[in-house]
Amino acid sequence: MAISSNKRATPLQNYSKLLIGAGVLISFAYTPWINKDSLAIPKQTLLFITASYFLPKIIFEVSTIYRLKYGKLILYPSGLILLHLILVMIFSGAPIEQQIYGRDGRLLGIITFFSSLIIFFTSIRYFNKLNLKHILAGIFITSLGVSVYAVLQSYGLDIFKWESRTNLVISTLGNPNYVSAFVAMAFFPSIAFVKRYKYQYYYQVLLLLFALFVIYRTQSIQGFVSIFFAGNIFLLMYMVYRHKKILPYFVIYLFASLLLAISGSLGHGPFSRFLYKVSIESRGDFWRSAWRLIQNNPIFGVGLDSFGENFLQYRDQRAANHTFAEFTDSAHNYLLDYAAFGGVFLAILNICLILLTIFFFIKLQQSLRQFDLEIISIFAAWCAIQATLIISPISLTTLFWSNIFSGSIIGVGIRALNIEHKLDNFSHAKVVKLNTNSMVIAGVLALLLMLPLINTDRLYLKSLNTSDGNLGIKVVNSFPRSSQKYATVGRLLHESAQYKYSLEVARNSIESNSKNVTGYALIMINPLASYEERQKAKIEVLSLDPFNKEVPGYQIQ
Repeated sequence: MAISSNKRATPLQNYSKLLIGAGVLISFAYTPWINKDSLAIPKQTLLFITASYFLPKIIFEVSTIYRLKYGKLILYPSGLILLHLILVMIFSGAPIEQQIYGRDGRLLGIITFFSSLIIFFTSIRYFNKLNLKHILAGIFITSLGVSVYAVLQSYGLDIFKWESRTNLVISTLGNPNYVSAFVAMAFFPSIAFVKRYKYQYYYQVLLLLFALFVIYRTQSIQGFVSIFFAGNIFLLMYMVYRHKKILPYFVIYLFASLLLAISGSLGHGPFSRFLYKVSIESRGDFWRSAWRLIQNNPIFGVGLDSFGENFLQYRDQRAANHTFAEFTDSAHNYLLDYAAFGGVFLAILNICLILLTIFFFIKLQQSLRQFDLEIISIFAAWCAIQATLIISPISLTTLFWSNIFSGSIIGVGIRALNIEHKLDNFSHAKVVKLNTNSMVIAGVLALLLMLPLINTDRLYLKSLNTSDGNLGIKVVNSFPRSSQKYATVGRLLHESAQYKYSLEVARNSIESNSKNVTGYALIMINPLASYEERQKAKIEVLSLDPFNKEVPGYQIQ
């Protein structure tokens, strides 16, 4: 069945281009000359402005989606997610600033999750079969830029000096694993994009070789795993429509490769030397800690982006005893992160959105009854993201594109199931004009809400660059307060023997976040604190980090 499209598609074209253009900017955005948190802050700012800009129009058109066949399946879990996020902010007990903006470096507060939902709905509303090419073009451009920068960094050619515990091949995404996985995710949409050109097969081979080269230079195996996973999804759909005779053999191959991949990841089988790494075992530590945390906080979790304050308390003896034991502020699994942030119900609701994407893809394929390169390449890319997020932290860029892919698949699918409804019609001109004015105002308000975070982080960078302790103290006590900033400033003041000010910062950090273990540790070692205060701080450190190997033997004078 062919999917009908309304001839008045120009507004859809404009909005889809705007959304994808914002996605390209979000992926590339970084401001090392302005912010200390120079990757997450500009990305979250652009994400929030984009979502807020589209919010008035989406609110006005929710009723349209509600009346569609299967529309309620989309609206109910999404609405419940937003409601539950608000309840988490109220009842979890985590610092409100952190739940609004998120933790430094991650910024997975309600602003981010709210924005993701709006991007999701905007994609459903404004992507149809005709403008999927905008997604392909945006991914191709983004992947090319990210890849070129990553390769330059891998050869030491970078004008910025990044602070990183990795190999510094971070491009504009912040981590070699993110770069590797993004390049893998973008491969199939990119080959679909170049299909329109004369020498498409030549370009597709070049894209494959370049993608493999970039992944190799990142020294991250995630990219190879992701491109293999997405490739199998892509080939499976190809076999279903083009080579049904060999489909049974391909399915057998899929099961065999899955078993080999799982056994290799666990350190067994012929691929273990490629797939098994210390980082895999380390993720096991993170997952066990997350699971213990969730069992103790099943309803509202520990608060949005607050896994870091609770990780040490819930890790087990095995994790603490590892020679490679490390601190983390993410469970390195997005479903565990959702459950840790907001309880089991939040994770279940997000699983519902994942299942909805698969459901609409299947319905769409039943409608099309053919191999559609654009749709299947987007679905393969979405699958690659889901596979990556099973073993990696959530990133703002990944979250944006995941919602674009998911929303566009649902958007095309719901049009296929609602031919009689003219979903792409637009309302009366006066209403459209009113919406346009509201959209601009909403975008400006979003920027104003982000300004405190931008300015505080800007001054924080200035205080570090100038070693201005007074400015540092002022910054950490400014809205929005940050546990990481308190910890860094307090430690630097202590190291420079400014014990009075270090103690002040440590006390304020605990007032801001009662689970800030670094604040208690700074009090415990501060000679100006009273014996009783230091002793109490030691007890709190061991409560928040029960398997700490150094603190139990520390003698308080």
